[in-house]
Amino acid sequence: MDDGFCVRHVKFVLCEFVQKDEVKPAVTQLLWERATEKVTCSPLERCSSVMLLGMMARGKPEIVGSNLDTLVSIGLDEKFPQDYRLAQQVCHAIANISDRRKPSLGKRHPPFRLPQEHRLFEQLQETVTKGFVHPDPLWIPFKEVAVTLIYQLAEGPEVICAQILQSCAKQALEKLEEKRTSQEDPKESPAVLPTFMLMNLLSLAGDVALQQLVHLEQAVSGELCRRRVLREEQEHKTKDPKEKNTSSETTMEEELGLVGATADDTEAELIRGICEMELLDVTLPTGKQTLAAFVPLLLKVCNNPGLYSNPDLSAAASLALGKFCMIR
Repeated sequence: MDDGFCVRHVKFVLCEFVQKDEVKPAVTQLLWERATEKVTCSPLERCSSVMLLGMMARGKPEIVGSNLDTLVSIGLDEKFPQDYRLAQQVCHAIANISDRRKPSLGKRHPPFRLPQEHRLFEQLQETVTKGFVHPDPLWIPFKEVAVTLIYQLAEGPEVICAQILQSCAKQALEKLEEKRTSQEDPKESPAVLPTFMLMNLLSLAGDVALQQLVHLEQAVSGELCRRRVLREEQEHKTKDPKEKNTSSETTMEEELGLVGATADDTEAELIRGICEMELLDVTLPTGKQTLAAFVPLLLKVCNNPGLYSNPDLSAAASLALGKFCMIR
């Protein structure tokens, strides 16, 4: 039995226990005390406590939701070196305060989102951009979870992630310029960006590309459907009773579900049009084609395995390219 299966099983069991109020408050309190280091424990025990709190939040989101600022302070403060394992578990725990599934058409209230200015996103942005310039292998899985969390919870997540991408790209360019100026002989081979930094940049761009696609196809599409259903219900209520039965053809279409299906197709075509015509369109004004700006670099790395021979870099570039290809 693999570790992943065991963790999933524990998540399910713990969620059931919490929903049935079979976990005593003293247990939750002890986990919070370990997470906040009020009780002396090892880094692994602290990380495990955060993981268990996240699992419990699947049954009762308020366990984490009511202590959001505390969790941000635990895993995303400005200490260095950053504990990316702990930060990753904090992100997983916070993700459980909202439902990640596609919004239901029956829901009258919009999905839960936090404002862009929320401290959570400020700290995520700070932690990702600061860690970008350091060769820590744990940064890559952390930033993937961080990008996913931003798209899951933030209003306008594409704005936040564009700022992260631009900040990291700026640091990469500054590093490249620093290497150029340090070269004494101008005839030397051109300055090259450190492999780990190039790998981090391409991996980050790939994660943002994938999450932007998921955001459009799930969150945006679901919200369009929800608003359409509410609008149709409101129009139906305001109609004159005689108007409701004037067209037998319309009634037949509604009974067969053709009206809703047509609207769904229209919304799907809109989302697909955005993916195909806008996300990777380099002809758009500067600042609106953040993802498109990384395509030439990504293709250069993938098309020149002799020049970029590092296996980790090749793997990161290929994975990022696959994520970009999902957009078109």
